[in-house]
Amino acid sequence: MTILGDTLERDRVRAGLSVPQAARRLKLAVPAYRRLLAEGPRNYAEWERICEGYGWPRTFVSEVRR
Repeated sequence: MTILGDTLERDRVRAGLSVPQAARRLKLAVPAYRRLLAEGPRNYAEWERICEGYGWPRTFVSEVRR
């Protein structure tokens, strides 16, 4: 499982969702959701769905102050 997969699973359990419910939230079939956990997103569209489904920011890069 990838770091993203671990994070998705942690958030899924925290939200009290089953695997089918989490897959539906990301607009994926259950096998595609399991692939996502194992391999990570294949493209930006999948990343967008994850961010939208879980309310994550689009990027985890913080602003650099000088």
